[in-house]
Amino acid sequence: MKRHLIILVSLLFAAVSSFAADNSYLLNGNNEYESGNYDKAIEFYEKQLQTAESGALFYNLGNAYYKKGSLAPAILNYERALLREPDNDDIKANLEIARSKTIDDIKPKEKIFFAQWYDDFVNMNSSDNWAVCSIVLFLLTLTFAAIYLYIKIPAARRIGFFGGIGLFICTICCMCFASSQKTKLTAHNYVIIFNPSVEVKTAPEAKASKHCNLHEGTKVKLKQTRKQWIEIEIENGNSGWIQEGDARKI
Repeated sequence: MKRHLIILVSLLFAAVSSFAADNSYLLNGNNEYESGNYDKAIEFYEKQLQTAESGALFYNLGNAYYKKGSLAPAILNYERALLREPDNDDIKANLEIARSKTIDDIKPKEKIFFAQWYDDFVNMNSSDNWAVCSIVLFLLTLTFAAIYLYIKIPAARRIGFFGGIGLFICTICCMCFASSQKTKLTAHNYVIIFNPSVEVKTAPEAKASKHCNLHEGTKVKLKQTRKQWIEIEIENGNSGWIQEGDARKI
């Protein structure tokens, strides 16, 4: 018994030590940030990203870049944080503040009401939270199915039947929401303009005529890549080409 206790304590100690080691760069980065050493904080946060990614880490990195005055990297990391925590109000607020500092004032195309409502609703939770909801609802579905199958009271059977169907539909919906959020995280196709000023061309070549100019921090959709050029779609619906090095993928 004593030997087992010693082994258990050793394992717990090892786990705690490993957790502390894995988060050492994050903790050092937080200390440097609080001290106003933003360059050093960024260095530690970037090192932490080599071992693990999280919404909180990208959020801290965005804050450090914003305090340093680097607008495009700040917006990039806020966007990455929001992908992982779409329901985080602090990330949304800081991202809006950073966006307000950008030069380009582009009015996005208006979505139809239903599409906008759907996006807002799905963004209330992350993919992990929607997945948890689907599991809980599926267990409740099984419970109502058991009521329908094993309880002989007619009223209870009706509740079990219709309640089970309703819960099963909700389970499928939550699974779809989780899949949608996961797709946004793994297959997103947006980039942030990184150079102070970028010429958007009408074709993927340097001699092509200029369509417009975009500036650092602007978010655009990536449509396709051709050699050293990428085709982008601006929020107002216009399209053009920029050099690949002028933007960074979210």
